[in-house]
Amino acid sequence: TVLILNGCTNSYKVDKYLKWVNENRIESSVLSNGVKLTFRYLPNEWMALTDVGPNWEELTKDSLSKVVKEYSSGMYFLLKMEAADENTPVLKFNLTNENDYYNRIRYLTAEINQDIQLITTLDTSYVTHHVFERAYGLRPYEQVLFHFDKEPLDSEDVEIQYSGLFTAKKERFKFNSTTIKKIPKLKI
Repeated sequence: TVLILNGCTNSYKVDKYLKWVNENRIESSVLSNGVKLTFRYLPNEWMALTDVGPNWEELTKDSLSKVVKEYSSGMYFLLKMEAADENTPVLKFNLTNENDYYNRIRYLTAEINQDIQLITTLDTSYVTHHVFERAYGLRPYEQVLFHFDKEPLDSEDVEIQYSGLFTAKKERFKFNSTTIKKIPKLKI
């Protein structure tokens, strides 16, 4: 599934920007071996604002601009993994033994970055860093945040290829560059 937005090239103040990004998610999903895998594109400005949290209102324009600049290079994607039935915790889905559970945690913490590539028309990029947002059983899905140094050119579509946990083959997640370019800018 690929979401295409009829978009805008507007710029919005923080509240409206955050609302727009949360309501107009740019995602690509596949169902693989009973697990729904969804990659979501996260704009750099959105990443900066979520890092600051609700305290963004207390920042001066210069401080907020500085935080946004820190996140200005590369691309961010969030991988959400959930069992198709949405009730079974994904880390416990189809376990063959107790060691599988701990191996999955180890994989998501330290090894998943080796199984993901960002492909554009001209280049292949690899994960520069990732963060496993472990839920400790408090929710049935798990998430991993990825950063790639690559920023696509205006005409380049983006594809993430993943061949790791819960996949039997290389799965492809496609993102249209035109859609990404139509995300509103943050007005600081």
